[in-house]
Amino acid sequence: GVDFLHGRSVVHQCLAPPSVCVHFSDLVPTKMQILDLHGACAGTLIEAPFGSWDYRAPEILLGSVHNHPAQDVWSVGVLLALVTTCTLMFAGGRNPKAHLLSVLKVLGGLCDFDCAFLMTLPKWTADISQEFAAQDWQGPLQGAGALLELVFQYTPAQRHRTQKQ
Repeated sequence: GVDFLHGRSVVHQCLAPPSVCVHFSDLVPTKMQILDLHGACAGTLIEAPFGSWDYRAPEILLGSVHNHPAQDVWSVGVLLALVTTCTLMFAGGRNPKAHLLSVLKVLGGLCDFDCAFLMTLPKWTADISQEFAAQDWQGPLQGAGALLELVFQYTPAQRHRTQKQ
């Protein structure tokens, strides 16, 4: 699915429960099948953000216009967390700032490398910086398994890649 698309330089942009089917074996998710391609894009620029807010990568919430397979990898991570825990990992609704704070509360603070990247994005503002600094973080993602720790990286270049990227 995602590997096939990324091998053809296509980013889905809308991987969320309505667009995927998860197959189980003995209550364990074994396969994810993409049901539609209505948000798929082969270009490198995003004309407008597409898909469910709860599954969007941080760089999209902050106004990145670059289409990158790592955005799908983030969405797959949110789906995997949902399927394995029956809980939506990040809940900020349709407010980008609230959503980002939700992500940071779960994953923990930003390192200098992440800050340097995120601060280059169009919607990063001084008040976001102040709010992030003032938060009491729960700490890094714990107990989610090695795969989710590879997937939930703030900087797209640091995220786990599919086989054919």
